[in-house]
Amino acid sequence: GPVRGTMILDVEMAYDVDGYNTIGYIRGRTWPDQAILFNAHHDAWFRGAIDDTSGVAMILAIAKAVITSGYEPERTLVFMTSTGEEWGVEDTYYDWLIGSYYRITRDHPEWQSEAVALLNVEGSGFAGDPMEVNVNQEYRSFLMRMLGRLHGLTPYGFQVFETYSWNELWTYAAAGVPGFTFSSSGDTYSNTIYHTDKDTIEAIDFGYLRQTTEFVTRVFVELDRMALLPFDFGRRVANVEDRLDYGTMASLLGRAASAITAVQDAMAELRAA
Repeated sequence: GPVRGTMILDVEMAYDVDGYNTIGYIRGRTWPDQAILFNAHHDAWFRGAIDDTSGVAMILAIAKAVITSGYEPERTLVFMTSTGEEWGVEDTYYDWLIGSYYRITRDHPEWQSEAVALLNVEGSGFAGDPMEVNVNQEYRSFLMRMLGRLHGLTPYGFQVFETYSWNELWTYAAAGVPGFTFSSSGDTYSNTIYHTDKDTIEAIDFGYLRQTTEFVTRVFVELDRMALLPFDFGRRVANVEDRLDYGTMASLLGRAASAITAVQDAMAELRAA
């Protein structure tokens, strides 16, 4: 039956310390002003072998593979780790991911128009859990094609979700940068060792971690080589239309409200575009 427990953390919070992001570049040869961004966070509660040292290791491995293989990217590759994933000071909806928030709003606002994708990597390598991918609607069709082609790299299956505010893709999506968050640790991991001192290196299945790394790499290479990026704006239009409740608008504003007609006209214009 149910068991109730109490945990007391005897900790001291320090509010006047500095946190640091890291960054490295491999310049593109064809479209150097367009960037493909890689990110993982390097802070942790207790220990963080899976969450998120595994993600940091993955993007370092990808950067190393690009260099040692001699691959020459078409677009500039940006490899980043960020701090303060669960900390915020700006009192806005998505600033609690403070390292990523600061980077896309303060350090590199130019990426809001120049970055073509963010590949964010969360905790990975927990055998038995499916690969989970958060994705913007514009990239969902492309992602589903990649999942079909590369099903051998997802031995425990996969789950696809709309972008939501529990990982650092959210801050970039809110700023206008589309992309993905990849993770191969799911409910089993979350319900057992997530954010505990059990999240040690022994929890990682390195074969599965390698498969996730290869999947992320193949996604980036596919995007890097495309002259015309695979944005599916029709999915975005359909997604917005599904969430417009004209009945509720009418109950709040009145059926004859001009604002409702303006929204309908705007949606028609977006659909046509």
